Amino acid sequence: MGRLKHQLHQAQSRVMGRLKHQLHQTLSRVIGRLKHQLHQTLSRVMGRLKHQLHQAQSRVIGRLKHQLHQAQSRVMGRLKHQLHQAQSRVMGRLKHQLHQAQSRVMGRLKHQLHQAQSRVMGRLKHQLHQAQSRVMGRLKHQLHQTLSRVIGRLKHQFQQAQSRVMGRLKHQLHQTLSRVIGRLKHQFHQAQSRVLGRLKHQLHQALSRVMGRLKHQSHQSL
Repeated sequence: MGRLKHQLHQAQSRVMGRLKHQLHQTLSRVIGRLKHQLHQTLSRVMGRLKHQLHQAQSRVIGRLKHQLHQAQSRVMGRLKHQLHQAQSRVMGRLKHQLHQAQSRVMGRLKHQLHQAQSRVMGRLKHQLHQAQSRVMGRLKHQLHQTLSRVIGRLKHQFQQAQSRVMGRLKHQLHQTLSRVIGRLKHQFHQAQSRVLGRLKHQLHQALSRVMGRLKHQSHQSL
């Protein structure tokens, strides 16, 4: 009986050693596969998110460029119209002043008329230059103010659009990672349950065989 107990102990030790080794190998393979699947899944998710972010940025930049082009076109049209109106008013006033000066000067001598015309033309050129300088200064100031407001609005719209896009992408990434991690946990739990079930079954069969052999040897020795 002492020998049988010793043999039974040795057999159980060998069986448990083999089962532990098999369990370690199986768990190592399962964990390796799960890590590989997780890495592949995360790589695909990150690739999709980067692609979606690039597309969203391209659309936002395209819209902003289109809006900026439209705003510039409207501003330039308004400035051209204002410049044309200002030039028309100045030319009308100058023509009226010239006509009055010519009417007054025509009553005088031709020499005085020539001198008066020279002086008037000099004054008119100077006044025209001053008027054009004032008009151009005003138009430049208005253009600078308008462009500053347009650029400020476009920057604000771009920041708002970028914030909304980043918020959506973060929410989508969080949802995708949550689903992926949940699936992997479920797969790992299923694989672990199957491996433990097989090991229990193999251990039960091995113990049954060992016990059968020991009973048979005990029966023969008796």
